Amino acid sequence: MKKALLTIAAMVMVGLFFVGPVAAADVILGTDIMSAYVWRGITINDGMVIQPSLDVSYKGFGVNLWSNLDVDDYDGEFESGEFSEVDFTLSYGYDIDRFSLGVAYAEFLFPGTSTESTREISTTVDIDIFNGLYAGLGFFYDIDEIDDLYASVKLGYAAQINDKFGLDFSALCGYANEDWAVANTGTDNGFHDYLLSATATYTVIENLDLSVYLNYADSLDDAVLAEQEVDFYGGAGIYYTF
Repeated sequence: MKKALLTIAAMVMVGLFFVGPVAAADVILGTDIMSAYVWRGITINDGMVIQPSLDVSYKGFGVNLWSNLDVDDYDGEFESGEFSEVDFTLSYGYDIDRFSLGVAYAEFLFPGTSTESTREISTTVDIDIFNGLYAGLGFFYDIDEIDDLYASVKLGYAAQINDKFGLDFSALCGYANEDWAVANTGTDNGFHDYLLSATATYTVIENLDLSVYLNYADSLDDAVLAEQEVDFYGGAGIYYTF
């Protein structure tokens, strides 16, 4: 655990160097409390988790530090009250008219577990279609432990009800190549999972937002993603922008 935290601390320092002076950057500190941890349709923990995060962005460059603290132990798989995952991401994004293009490098560390750390590179394209309707396409390639591809396509609608309250609804479909699927409970390539999400966000005071989430995730093909323990899950998050 100590070694993992030292590694993350070193990467954060490097990331802050690349995004420029923190005083000139946008900094968002937040925490989500979720009823379960589900990632790309896979149940990581079927019980409560706390997921703090830190985002720093400057002129298109970004640094994200995200972690998962297990409140429940998932039948003894995790230590309750311990961090089982710490992710670090460096990214760059650029807007062209209605298109947002992004590239990223992510490091996944799993302190206190038997899971090997791994790395991923990704590219994303998001499209502002019209009147709150948007779409997204992402390609995520594990360059370490799996050495294979996961991709996703997303369609959503965002509505700003007033200056304090907003809603977002989205549907996502994921596809996994064979090696990626085999490394994550499957036996074949194909359509992996789908995710239906609803998010409500309320600005409590200036720079302080409260969000509530409701999600439904499921397998699209049992040969690609075996049936999982969690379908419905949700939670709440609070975020402060400095």
